[in-house]
Amino acid sequence: MKGMINKGTLTALLAAQLVAVGVLLAAKSGGIEEPEPFLAFDAEAVDAITVSNAEGTVTVTKVDGDWQLPDSVPAASLKVESVIEKFADMSGSWPVANTGSSRERFEVTEENHQRHVVLKAGEDTVADFYLGTSPGFRKTHARRTDDGDVYAVPFSNYEAGPKTSDWLEKSLLRPNGALNAIGRQDSFELTKQEDGGWVSVDGTELDPGKVETLVGRFKGLSAVDVSDAVLPETPTAVLTLTDDDGVLTFTLYALADGEEYVATSDRVPGAYEIAKYIGEQMDKTLADLVPDPPEEEVDAASVDETSADEPVEAVEAAETDAAETTEDA
Repeated sequence: MKGMINKGTLTALLAAQLVAVGVLLAAKSGGIEEPEPFLAFDAEAVDAITVSNAEGTVTVTKVDGDWQLPDSVPAASLKVESVIEKFADMSGSWPVANTGSSRERFEVTEENHQRHVVLKAGEDTVADFYLGTSPGFRKTHARRTDDGDVYAVPFSNYEAGPKTSDWLEKSLLRPNGALNAIGRQDSFELTKQEDGGWVSVDGTELDPGKVETLVGRFKGLSAVDVSDAVLPETPTAVLTLTDDDGVLTFTLYALADGEEYVATSDRVPGAYEIAKYIGEQMDKTLADLVPDPPEEEVDAASVDETSADEPVEAVEAAETDAAETTEDA
């Protein structure tokens, strides 16, 4: 009959409801097994993480509460701790595959993987696993080295890179707090005034915009990577920066005919690559920081140069006329 629920349909709906209720009751009573977490360890106990693949290997260790790269180079502690916590809190899921061919296809084998991650707490290895291809947004195939099952875990491989640049504390060359003075050996010494302006100790007039650009390059400086370049004996520039912690010495080197720049600081060990355009804008003398001459002065200089050339041209023209007159005679 039109408008009435079919008896078969009503029976099907009732059966579906009974199944749903049964599932809920089974879950509450422990009848349905929940998947185990992919990893289970105490994040705070971890004091070393190693990430490797075919491109390289990097190890970050915790020393006296601080995370470091090899040779005591500061690592980005917030990033390190964030990655470790993500691994420690990695939600469980059912395996998506467990065959040899699938492990190859998802790139989580010993011979073929996108990341091999090892986490340690002292001498104990608390996690050892491979990360491979991505099945979807912020998902990565993963396999524990002692297990053949492959899982899809909530992680992105770019968060755990195999290079020092992936873990380096990029701000390690910056002054701490306010920058109050800056000087270049045998060139200039600038100090910041209470109103925020900058003056030269020797009284030279400065271009505020040029000085702010120079100061900004130090305050916002980001190291690109640790450098293993052989540094020349004579640096390109030696600068002193006065900040909230006192005076630091910043040394700049231009390498490969100015195509590469490396910097060091007496506050941190090591040498660091910085962007070329940043290095170029740090390599300034006092003459580079003064106001540009007014346009009328530039035009006048051009006119003077032209006037100075006119007598020579006039003499040459007179000599040519004289020679032509002689030939005609």
